[in-house]
Amino acid sequence: MTENSSKERELVRKAYKLGYEVGYYGHMETLSWVSEEKRRLIEEAISYGIDVNVIVRAYNLGKKRGAEEKRKKIQEELSKKSLLERLREEFKEIYTVSDALSEPQIHAKPRIIRPPLLLQPISILAKAHLMILGPRFLTSRRRRRRRLSR
Repeated sequence: MTENSSKERELVRKAYKLGYEVGYYGHMETLSWVSEEKRRLIEEAISYGIDVNVIVRAYNLGKKRGAEEKRKKIQEELSKKSLLERLREEFKEIYTVSDALSEPQIHAKPRIIRPPLLLQPISILAKAHLMILGPRFLTSRRRRRRRLSR
């Protein structure tokens, strides 16, 4: 095998890989790194006396196959069954979306269900009619007697 044919294979492989990457990831050919890399491959092919059309065809083929591969991968991901569908098939039971998304309860319910005193409303505030009568009615009879006896 001559050095020229091995160099041609290497350049064709590089051009194909570059085209595949551009097609798969959707890079723009006008971006600086893509156009510079493509131009560098073509210049290298010219310097070795390799037909430029071979490099360009390899690049275009790689680009086309990369885009097709990406489309196939997206279609496969979209057509995959959801977790809920797989659970239904595996256990032959009907699951609701809330069952699949809810987390299992790890902790038991607390025994004391009433809220702490800090969070309970003050009972006197619930009696709005006493608020209208003024502070005299808000104090207890003992406190009023103590105040009066002083």
